[in-house]
Amino acid sequence: MVEWVEEGLVARGAEPPKSDEWTREDWVVVPPGTHLPFSKRDLIRKLREQLPPHIDRASFDACLQLSAHIVHARAFRTLEGLKDDFSYFDPTSKAPTEATEAELQERERSFFSNLLLALVRGNFLPMSDELYRKAIDQRFVLDVPIKVRWERLDDTPIRSFMDYADSDGGAELRKRLGVEGTLTDFIQFPDAFDQKAFVFHRGLSPMQHEGAFIAAKGDLWLTRILRVIAYPIVWAVERYLEGPKQPRATTKLAKDDPDAWRRRWVRRLGLENLPLSELFKRSRLQEPAYREMVVVFRLHAVGSKLLERLGIQKQPDPNEHRRRLHIKIFRDIPLADSEIVFPENTPQMRTLDAVLLTITALVAAPAVIRAAQGGGRAALVLAAVLVAYVSKVVGQYLRARKLRMARMTQELYHKTRDNDVGVLQYLVDAGEEQDFKEIALVYGVLLNEDGALTSKEADERVEAFIRQHFSGLDVDFEIDDALRKAADGDTLGLLERIDDADGTTRYRARPPEEVYDLLLGTWQNFARRMRVEPQDGRATAATAAPQLAPVGSDG
Repeated sequence: MVEWVEEGLVARGAEPPKSDEWTREDWVVVPPGTHLPFSKRDLIRKLREQLPPHIDRASFDACLQLSAHIVHARAFRTLEGLKDDFSYFDPTSKAPTEATEAELQERERSFFSNLLLALVRGNFLPMSDELYRKAIDQRFVLDVPIKVRWERLDDTPIRSFMDYADSDGGAELRKRLGVEGTLTDFIQFPDAFDQKAFVFHRGLSPMQHEGAFIAAKGDLWLTRILRVIAYPIVWAVERYLEGPKQPRATTKLAKDDPDAWRRRWVRRLGLENLPLSELFKRSRLQEPAYREMVVVFRLHAVGSKLLERLGIQKQPDPNEHRRRLHIKIFRDIPLADSEIVFPENTPQMRTLDAVLLTITALVAAPAVIRAAQGGGRAALVLAAVLVAYVSKVVGQYLRARKLRMARMTQELYHKTRDNDVGVLQYLVDAGEEQDFKEIALVYGVLLNEDGALTSKEADERVEAFIRQHFSGLDVDFEIDDALRKAADGDTLGLLERIDDADGTTRYRARPPEEVYDLLLGTWQNFARRMRVEPQDGRATAATAAPQLAPVGSDG
C-alpha cells in the first residue's frame, strides 16, 4: 500500500507507486536517515519541557553541559590528530617536509582511518555504485553534459589504505567503524572510479525548481526530432560523446525488511520526463538532492612540457615528496547534477550542437572538394559560404561552452562549503554535534521512564519523541551507538546497564544529581591526562576548574 506524502512527487511504502506516467526507475528510495538535523538548543529545550516533575531542571542542564564539554574535548583531540597528519599532504602548504617514505605511509594510514571515523560519526554514507549510475543517468537544472576524467586521479593512496583496512591489522578500525565484513563491501566504490576517490554524502531529500524552461525544453525536443530524422548521425555522435548506453540503474531493496513500510520514494521529474504539452507551460521539476557531499582524492602528478615552456605550469620539483590530498565539501547537490562536484570535470558538446556541426560539415565537404578541384566560381562561392557557416557554428559552440562553464562555476561558488583543513574542522564538529544529540536524546527520554528499557524499547521511545517534537521527522535512530556512549563502560555513565538473569540487557537513566558527580570526576580525570610538556621538559598540571561555555549555544 502506498501513502502519498505529496501527490505525484513523494510517497511512502514498501514499493514505489505505479502509473503510466512514470517508470519504476523514475523513483529513488530515501530510507530514514540517521542524521539529526535539529539544533542542540531546540533539542535541550524540548527535552527540558517534557521532564517529569520530580527531575530538577537545573541539575539536568548541568549534566548535559558537562557531557557536552567532555564530548568536545574528545573531538578537539581528534581534530588535532587529523590536522597534524594532514599537514604532510596539505595542497596549500609551503613548508618543506623531510619525512621518510615509511613515515608518510603511516601518516596517510592514520589520516584516512580518523577521517572515516569522523565521517561515520557525522552520519555520512558512502556513495554506492547504484546512486552513481542514477546520478549520471539524467540531468536536472544544469542541462549540460559533463565528462569526468577519472583517469587523472591517482588511486595509489586509497588502494593502499583499503588493503590495510581489510587486513588483520585493520580489524580494530573496522570494529570502531561498526563494519562487520570488509571495508570494501561497506563503501561499495562505484565501478566508474573504483578506489580513486572517497565520496560520502549526508541527507538525501527532494529538491524542487519551478519555471518555464522554454529554451531548455525547445532544445530537448529539437534534439528528439533530429534524432528521428538523422538517426544514424545522432546515434554515432552520442556513442562518440557518451560511449555505449548503460542500462538504467534499478533500486535494490533488502529482502524481508521489517521496516519496508518506512521507505520514502522521491520521484525524479526532470525536463526529459515532461510531455510535449508542457512545452510552453510552467513546470515543477524535482530531484533527490544531497544535503552535503564530501569528496577526497589525489591527482596524478602529470606535467606538460609545452605549458612549462610557456610559463603557465611550473616544472615539478624532483625533491618534492609531499603527496597532495584534496578534500572538498559541498551542499545542496541534486543527484542528477552531482558530476559538477567531481574532480577533473569538463562540460561537453550537447548532442544537438554536435549533430548540427556534423551535418553542416558533411554538406560542406563535397562543395569544398569540388571548388578545390576547379569546379568554377559558383562552387567556390558555395564552398566559402559553407566554410563560413561551419566557422559560425563552431564559434557559437565555443561561446555556449564558455557560458556553461560559467554556470558551473556559479553553481559551485554557492554550493562549496569548504576545502581541505576547513573540511576536517567541519566534519569533526558535525560528529561532535551528532554524538551530543544522541547522548542527550537517550538520556532525556529515559528519564521519563519509571523502569529500565531494552535497546529496542529505548529505540522506539526515542524515535517517537523525535517524530512528535520535530514536525514528524522520520529518523532511524542509532540506539546501540547512543547507548554505548551514554551507559556504563564509557566515561559518561548517564545510564545504568542492567544484565538480567535471562541474558536480556536493560538500561535505566541515573538521577541528574548522581550523574553530575560522575561527570565531574570524569572531567577532572580527563583534564589530568591533558598535562602538557613545556620546553624545559617539566610537566605542568592542567587547569582544574576550566571556564566552560554554556551548552546548547551554537556559537
